[in-house]
Amino acid sequence: MTKIHSVAFIGGGRVARILMEGWTRSDTTPERVVVVEPELTALDSLRQIAPQVEVADLDQISDCDLIFLAVHPPLMSEVLEALAGRLPSDTLVVSLVPKFRGSALAAKIGVSRWVRMIPNAPSAVGAGYNPLCFSEAIDGETKDALTAIFAPLGEQPEVAEEDLEAYAVITAMGPTYFWYQIEALRELAVSFGLHQKAADEAISKMLGGAVRCLLTQGPESMDLIPVRPLESLESTVKEGYETKLRGIFNKLTG
Repeated sequence: MTKIHSVAFIGGGRVARILMEGWTRSDTTPERVVVVEPELTALDSLRQIAPQVEVADLDQISDCDLIFLAVHPPLMSEVLEALAGRLPSDTLVVSLVPKFRGSALAAKIGVSRWVRMIPNAPSAVGAGYNPLCFSEAIDGETKDALTAIFAPLGEQPEVAEEDLEAYAVITAMGPTYFWYQIEALRELAVSFGLHQKAADEAISKMLGGAVRCLLTQGPESMDLIPVRPLESLESTVKEGYETKLRGIFNKLTG
């Protein structure tokens, strides 16, 4: 397989929209995109990004070069049951769903060429961080084809499968831990008199530098700034990280 020409999404919700928007922005959308999605609202949202998307059922996707499993985890077992016996054994399947191990889903649907990937939302603008792992049946040529189709979405580090659930909590859900704070800063910056473009540039540069500083110098970086206006809230936020995020991780790995 030198190139992937056609893809099918089982599930046309947020994750499908993220990938489609990334490909659309970079003008790298596969020649044919098929989606299996019963919810009309989800289909409408997807077609706003990619009007050319074809709607199909499970019996009409087996000829696609690549099939994405892009459903919510609670629906995954039902989808795997429905796929059993429908796909050729050499079908290339990419699961975007945490919790379900590749060997288990492969045995369930009768394929050997599987990939698991944990995408994150910045893939929509080509800035994603999408850890993945490959089954042993994925040869070098197929891996190159997958690397090529994922490249416009951002980085795609190959990691151990047992680490994917950690990435689901840290990178896939991670933007939500900060986006509301960043948006609040943007609004304040404009209210202080900065133009939006200047505010956005300042915040972007500040955040990039802050991450680099902390990862380079460690916790002592926090002593470099004498005034911490939100210090009284820090313990509450840290407690939320520990209880909420550890609870999600335990659920994904339990």
